[in-house]
Amino acid sequence: GVIVNEGSGNVWQVVSVTGYGFTPNHLRYTYNSASAANTWFFTQGISLTAGQDYTVSYDYGGTGATYEEKLKVSYGTSATAAAMTTVLADYPNVVNATPNSDMQTFTAPADGVYYIGFQAYSDADKFYLHLDNIAVDVALSVGDVENVAAFTYYPNPVKNTLTLNAQNTIEQVAMYNMLGQEVLRATPNTITSDLDMSQLQNGTYFVKVTIANVTETIRVIKQ
Repeated sequence: GVIVNEGSGNVWQVVSVTGYGFTPNHLRYTYNSASAANTWFFTQGISLTAGQDYTVSYDYGGTGATYEEKLKVSYGTSATAAAMTTVLADYPNVVNATPNSDMQTFTAPADGVYYIGFQAYSDADKFYLHLDNIAVDVALSVGDVENVAAFTYYPNPVKNTLTLNAQNTIEQVAMYNMLGQEVLRATPNTITSDLDMSQLQNGTYFVKVTIANVTETIRVIKQ
């Protein structure tokens, strides 16, 4: 990964100490008595596939309630602060003195190389912020129940109306554009659903269809 300082505070450092539940070779931000933190740790670039769900997991923690720390998790297409356009999580009040494990799931908006960024932005004159065990995985779907979520959809490309047909109740449909913005959401609770795409701009969309608590993603082209 890469460590970048965007401010006048200190930077993330890899430390070989044990403390606050973290073992050697974890990332630690150490307070600066005069300046707030604005330092980023970027993971190595990871090739992601459009429409696929990914999970980023990590452990984070501070030193207790006396010194609250601040951490933000984002992702983007280069290892720069300016590219971190999508915030996955924001922790403006980190007061745990032992590791907190958390994970965020996101959908890659397009094929490409992505970077996960962890920003320490604690106020000046706090204490330590810790980070470790960062991992990115393909979000797991439940293989055994995939077949209950089987459905068909047509037409593709679509002009006005996309029709979904399923063997079980379609609980939820969410449509996203290539920027990852949600443009349509429905909760049909029927086995057939017609989605009105007539007002949407031409282009590629990802449709997440949830059936029997299983979510499948399809790619649809609007013409």
